[in-house]
Amino acid sequence: MTTVARLLIALLVLPLALALAADAQPRIPRPRVPIPTRQPPRGTSDSGWSGRDTTALSQRGANAPARPPSLQADNARALAELDTYAPLVYDRPFPPAVVMESVLSGLWMLPSTGDLKLETFRVSFPPEHDAEGNDVDYAAQMRLHVRLTDAAGTLLMDRYYIPRGGFDNRVFTQFGVTGGPINRRDLARLNEGDAPLVLTEPGAYRLEFLFDDRPFWSMPFEVVRMEDPDPYAQAGPRYVLRGPWDAFGFIGFGELHTRAQPSSRLYWHAYTQLDELGRTSASLPLALGLYRGGRLVGEAHVDEVQVRDERRLEAWPFRAPGGGDVTLDDLEDGSYEVRFAIGDGPARAYPFEVRGGEVVPQGRQRREPTNPLEFIEGLNETWWLQPR
Repeated sequence: MTTVARLLIALLVLPLALALAADAQPRIPRPRVPIPTRQPPRGTSDSGWSGRDTTALSQRGANAPARPPSLQADNARALAELDTYAPLVYDRPFPPAVVMESVLSGLWMLPSTGDLKLETFRVSFPPEHDAEGNDVDYAAQMRLHVRLTDAAGTLLMDRYYIPRGGFDNRVFTQFGVTGGPINRRDLARLNEGDAPLVLTEPGAYRLEFLFDDRPFWSMPFEVVRMEDPDPYAQAGPRYVLRGPWDAFGFIGFGELHTRAQPSSRLYWHAYTQLDELGRTSASLPLALGLYRGGRLVGEAHVDEVQVRDERRLEAWPFRAPGGGDVTLDDLEDGSYEVRFAIGDGPARAYPFEVRGGEVVPQGRQRREPTNPLEFIEGLNETWWLQPR
C-alpha cells in the first residue's frame, strides 16, 4: 500500500472515530420549558372571533351572541363606528335638498307586481365637513339613508346610499343604493341581498331623506290599486304611484343635465303614464302651447305621444309658430302660461312669470318661506309649475 493511500484512509476514518468518542461522553440533561397552549376566552369557543369575553359582556347586560359569524361581527363594528362620527356641519350656501326631478325619475314601481325601487337621486349642497373639520367621505362613511313609512308611521325601509355615477360637483352629488337594506338596529339584515320592496297596499306613504338621523327632505306619495270590476276580466290589478308626478310639470332650457344656457331651446317636461287596464302602451293626441297674453308664442313639433303603463318623463322643445326654436332669451318680461293636455285628459294651464330675463320661482321652489323639508330643488335649470 502506498503512502498516499494510507493518508486517504486516515482522513476518512478520523471523523468517524471522533464522533464515536463524543457519544461515549456522559450527557448533562437540559431543562424543558413547557409551551403554553392557546385557551379561548371565557364564554367563547376557539373560533378565532374577536376574543372578547362575552361572559363579562353578558354580566354587564350586553346583548351579544356567544358565537356570531365573523362577517356579522365586522358589520357590527362598522355600524358601531357610525355613531362615533363627528356631527355634520351645515355650512353650505343653502340647506341640503333632494333634486326634485331626480327622485321623481328615480322612484320606480312595476305596475303588475307593485315592486318599488329608488335606485338613484341627487342631493344639492350636501355637508362637506364635520364638526372636527374633517372632510366627509360619503363613499366610506354610510351617512345618508332613506326611510319609507306608511300612513301609520310604520317603518317599511331604511336603506343607505353612497355616491354613484358621474354627477358629483360643488353643488350636488348623485347617490345610489349600497346594494342592500341596512338598519343599524337590526344587524341580521346586513347580509341580505337587494330584494325589491313590494307595495300592494293602497294608501299614503312618505320617503324621508336623512344625514345620520337628521331629516333634511321628505316626499309624500300614494299607491293606487287599479282593478277591472268585471270578474271575467283577463287583466290583473295594476299598481301606480300618485303624487308630485301628477301635480307638476316643469320648464327648462336645454336637455336635462347638459349644462345648457338660456340661449338653448326651451323645453316642457311632464310625467306620463297609461291609466288603462289591459294595455301596456298607446299613442295619444298631444296638445301643447306656450302663450303670452293669450297669444301663442311656442308650440310642440309633434301632435302625438306614446304613453306606456310605466311612468316616464317626457320632454318637448318649444318651436315658434313661424319656425325656429324658442329660448329663454326670447321671452320678454311678463306673464306666460303653458297649456297642456294628453288624450282625453283635462287641458291644464300652468302660469309663470318672466322678470329680468329669468323665470320667477313660485310655490315651494321659493326658499323663503318654504320649509327646507319640502323645498323643490331645480338647480337653476328647471322651474316647477302647478296648474291653476
